[in-house]
Amino acid sequence: MALYTDSDHLTLADLISVDPEIPEVAETEGISLMGDEGICRLAWNQCADEILQTFRLWGAWGYSGSYISWGAMGQPGGIVRAIRLSQIVVTERYARRRAPLLSWMLYRAIALFYEAAANRRVSDRYEIKRDRAIENVKRYWHAVWAIGLPIVAKPLPCPGALHEENAGTWSEENVSVVAGGGEPARTCEIAITWVDSSRYRGWSAPGNGESAGSQPVVVEVPAGYTPRVSIASLTPPEGATHWNVYAADPGRALRLQNDEPVPISEVSYTINGALRVDTAVLLNGQQPETYVFAQRQLQRA
Repeated sequence: MALYTDSDHLTLADLISVDPEIPEVAETEGISLMGDEGICRLAWNQCADEILQTFRLWGAWGYSGSYISWGAMGQPGGIVRAIRLSQIVVTERYARRRAPLLSWMLYRAIALFYEAAANRRVSDRYEIKRDRAIENVKRYWHAVWAIGLPIVAKPLPCPGALHEENAGTWSEENVSVVAGGGEPARTCEIAITWVDSSRYRGWSAPGNGESAGSQPVVVEVPAGYTPRVSIASLTPPEGATHWNVYAADPGRALRLQNDEPVPISEVSYTINGALRVDTAVLLNGQQPETYVFAQRQLQRA
């Protein structure tokens, strides 16, 4: 599963799925949706503030998936200690379902969008849409409270995680081509993951020892050449000991290309021969290990 700090998470497609009018209004009113100054980034920041204020040291407690009391992020008993944003799992384990936490962020973004639109002109229509979105913000925040904040004890942010300090950069420049092999000219889509070998159990059962994938990059590979992937521009997160390489033809599921996880000390990996199509598919990353609930009463000493 993707972690909160991996990216902004919200996409234009997410916004359109709720309100197809948003791109047109954004163009008309001059409102930025994506990027550093965009509404989605603002929603990410505001939601982060609310999470940190609500699930603070003395006011939060957790249960594991089997509903056994947890303490300091994985230690039985006691109060859950301060939560880091990088420990929060954002995406849903079920296919084609949007997690309540992500829905909350989405409606926060829409509310901010129509607030900005309403501020640019007198329009009751924008205010009505803003107020409707605010009601959904409240609805999904209550859902997060009821279900609990999904947490992983030892997070592995994805390579090049957008909101992790000193994560490094991941882009098309991390993939080059080198002479070798007899493959025809092709187009490859490539992503990588971080691996914690102490928890990784192999292709079929990675457990919580593998991060979500980096943003996929596309590389054009001439005939007689093969892709080489580099992590030289990246800083592995705490706990990462190895990395995996996933690749596929564009539009297909990315599949594991290395036989065994590549040690962090090896900063490059060359994909030799045809892309493998019978190995593990790139998964969503780490699963929640506990759910943290915000208490509404003070703890007594």
